[in-house]
Amino acid sequence: MQVYLFGWFYLSQNENVDGYVIINEHPGQKYDNESLNDFIRMADLEEKAIFIDCPTRFKRVIVPEPSFTPLWYSDNYMKTMDAIKQNALKEPEDFIETPEKIFLSRSHFGRAKRAEGGLELLDDYFKNNGFTIIYPEELSLVQMVRIMQSAKVCASESGSITFNTLFANDDLDVIVIERIPLFADGNLITNLSSAKRITYIDGCCNLYPGNVGGACLIGFTKEFEIFTNDNGYEYPSSLYLESDYKNKCLEIYQKDYDRGVSYKLWLEWKKPDWLPVICEAFLASIDQFPQLDRKAIIETYYKDIVQE
Repeated sequence: MQVYLFGWFYLSQNENVDGYVIINEHPGQKYDNESLNDFIRMADLEEKAIFIDCPTRFKRVIVPEPSFTPLWYSDNYMKTMDAIKQNALKEPEDFIETPEKIFLSRSHFGRAKRAEGGLELLDDYFKNNGFTIIYPEELSLVQMVRIMQSAKVCASESGSITFNTLFANDDLDVIVIERIPLFADGNLITNLSSAKRITYIDGCCNLYPGNVGGACLIGFTKEFEIFTNDNGYEYPSSLYLESDYKNKCLEIYQKDYDRGVSYKLWLEWKKPDWLPVICEAFLASIDQFPQLDRKAIIETYYKDIVQE
């Protein structure tokens, strides 16, 4: 993330700078992540990059201004992304498939598999509707840029995965499945893209208060169904609409939620205007899970909002 936040300064190639310090939690000269290695190469930083993995002293340090936060961004951020895109397209062709309709999936991503119920439903839904399933973490940065450049329609969950749309052309049609009750601040970055249209679909079935990065329960919601009918899309395979699959997703969601991180962060970030929105997701989803004690959940989290 630091590379993208401060990339504008790296790209400026300031003559008074002897080296660019990049924090790397893994010992050695490069990141284990090949996409970041690609970026460093494309920004012509290889000769001046200094990787550190422990406290290090320098005679003089310049800390550049970050180019964005979840609620603010500058033109310098897009300059960084544009530079990456232009240099990636200069790389030798690797003949990767470049479909026009793509779904950026998190179903192979370890953290998501442990915390998000419903990933297989999304893969199945978009595959049924002619989308090629793409797993960004399995591709190089160059490959990802080439795929985004060729795409005409790109769908994904909400969150940081939508940042990939910044590498696309001007005529991209973006579909975002919202996975949390609150509109994700990170989606601000999606709106920086030059997409011709961005459609948000509420796919969130979360039952409990939690922070934006916590456990997620994704389902074929009423809003998802309306989008499907309005666009002439196919429904998910029946397997993913049955109680057995929903309960499997609930188990993933519940297990991650019970680790305590999501609710702990919720308590730290708690804002009065958030709870009614989260409660709305609960009321829309709870009837899918008759084995849960509706009254107990309301008493624990929503007693000041729901009167039953």
